[in-house]
Amino acid sequence: MNKAINLIVFLFFNLIFVNSVSFAQEVKIDLYINDINVRPDSKPYISETSRTMVPISFVANEFKFDVKWNAKDKEVIITKNAKEVKLYIDSKYAYVDNQRVEIDPGKSTAVVIKNGRTMVPVAFVAKTFDVEVGWVAYPRGGGIVKFYSKDYVKP
Repeated sequence: MNKAINLIVFLFFNLIFVNSVSFAQEVKIDLYINDINVRPDSKPYISETSRTMVPISFVANEFKFDVKWNAKDKEVIITKNAKEVKLYIDSKYAYVDNQRVEIDPGKSTAVVIKNGRTMVPVAFVAKTFDVEVGWVAYPRGGGIVKFYSKDYVKP
């Protein structure tokens, strides 16, 4: 009898888990930089920590930051004027002008590689690079991320 109950409980939880995974959908996230729709070669996504993740090299290049990849240390180095940011793959921390900062305080979000691109949370981009960010949600999930440089004049 106990085996039968255990089997039913096991099948019930597996059925719920399998169905929740199989029905999960990727949400659409559009990126705009200074009101221009841009299409990075790696799609933004929502992380397990509910953060919108974007490809940092694409965003940095759009804002004319210098980006270098150090494969040996799995490190991304981004510079603009006198500011230097070092990101490390699978780390929850970055170095901004040689000071250690948490990528996403309290959420444990790490820098990751997805589809061959280094992905970071939108909020980290905004705070670290002094970029204004806006979010417009779509009714069924996902939305629009709008990045604005400080010198951009909105129409």
